[in-house]
Amino acid sequence: MQTQNDKSGPWWRAQFGGPVTVSKVQILNRGDSGGKRLNGAKIFIGDTLCGKVQNAKAGEWITLNCKASGQMITVQGKAGQYLHFCGIKVWAISNLETLIKACEKNECLGKSGNQPYD
Repeated sequence: MQTQNDKSGPWWRAQFGGPVTVSKVQILNRGDSGGKRLNGAKIFIGDTLCGKVQNAKAGEWITLNCKASGQMITVQGKAGQYLHFCGIKVWAISNLETLIKACEKNECLGKSGNQPYD
């Protein structure tokens, strides 16, 4: 994934489809010389800062352990740079009330426990 070189800071965002509590985020850095661009990126769950990428090595997964709740994940890159990464995994537990309502409507996602949203 690559964003534009945005002067205000490039970003990538995904919705979870409902409120979740996140325990861990992993982000896969690209494997070439552009891998240094991921350093300094901030990971948000909703409006809560989950962590900041530091010392990212090319081609490796970066793990951020956090406890935050929200309905989306945002990767915010540094201003004036491109944002690159090759994959992302989020370990989250769905809000039980939301999950029960979805199941009552036959809209369960089939995810249970603390499993990653790929």
